[in-house]
Amino acid sequence: HDMAANQAVEEISSAAEHVLDEIEKRPLSQQIGIGAASGLVTGYLCAKIGKSVAFCAGVSAIGLQFFLSRKQSAINWKKIETDAQEALKKSSVVSKQASTLPKKLRAAFKENQAFFGSFGGGFLVGLSFS
Repeated sequence: HDMAANQAVEEISSAAEHVLDEIEKRPLSQQIGIGAASGLVTGYLCAKIGKSVAFCAGVSAIGLQFFLSRKQSAINWKKIETDAQEALKKSSVVSKQASTLPKKLRAAFKENQAFFGSFGGGFLVGLSFS
């Protein structure tokens, strides 16, 4: 299980490094254009997904409140707590394995400042479109 998570992180990291290396070889204006366009699309999609998630959470909260008010729902809070603790333990294992990620990210940001700077701007513009 842990090995699969490590392998997935390594594969994603390797693919990202390859793409960033290819972008870095392009002229500065193209790096900025690619960064802005990908940031714009990512920001727009995150805003749309965020609205959908907020809608689903709201509908779920309303539905839960409805059933609780009718006393038709018997919730096993101890089971929910146990499941949540298990999920947190699993996520902490993955986060410990990815502790080298910040160093790699800093290096990638330094090497690709034009791309990431324009990506950030495009992301903010994309968020504003939704």
